[in-house]
Amino acid sequence: MALWNIVCGSETRTNVAEDKVLDMCEELAQKTGCKPEVTKATEVAPVEQPATTPAPPVVEEQVDQSVVVATAKARIATDKEVLKSNGFAIPKGFFADGTELYDIGTEKARQMRKDFDDMPRATDALGKLVKTVEAENRRDVSCNISDLRMLDNGLITRGSGKLAVEEHAITALGTRLGIPKAGYLTESWPELRSVNWNAWANRIQLEEKSPSPTLFFMVAARTCIFIHAGYRVLTRR
Repeated sequence: MALWNIVCGSETRTNVAEDKVLDMCEELAQKTGCKPEVTKATEVAPVEQPATTPAPPVVEEQVDQSVVVATAKARIATDKEVLKSNGFAIPKGFFADGTELYDIGTEKARQMRKDFDDMPRATDALGKLVKTVEAENRRDVSCNISDLRMLDNGLITRGSGKLAVEEHAITALGTRLGIPKAGYLTESWPELRSVNWNAWANRIQLEEKSPSPTLFFMVAARTCIFIHAGYRVLTRR
């Protein structure tokens, strides 16, 4: 499509498309009161752009910008020697020892270190544990499992005396009694649990032709705290 230039008084329009020339002339004539002069614009041949080779992708050089803190590196070396002397294997880390972390990592590492340093020494902690266990007056009890009965309040008895039962011991007791998937007993309220337990105990007593297996369990502070098929009687030294 040809392009045109229009001069009308003091107004000039260049490179006007052919289908816009009449409208533009009328607009300029009304604006200036002059007669428009129309000349064909000089056509300029398009310049052919030379073919270009795409630039190679920019590959950023990977630079290790991590900073190794000398004091941290020395502290880690000391800790490793202590661990090795106590027989611990040292796993290989992802970064060099003493590599500076982001702020959140630094704070977390400091907190973990503080938590570890605040832990009691094994000699002190074990001494306290020994005193706690001795105060519970733990002892081993043996009986025929079918002789056990459960009261409405969840306690177990052999006819005299009453013992509370910890949750994990309830499941173990029920399994030894032969109750399928005995774990449901822990989710039952005491009255329903006692009905289930006693029904299975009565069934075993009626069906057994020989005394039921001897059951060993540990009692502490008048509570059955541990029972397992492989439980061995506690030996005091």
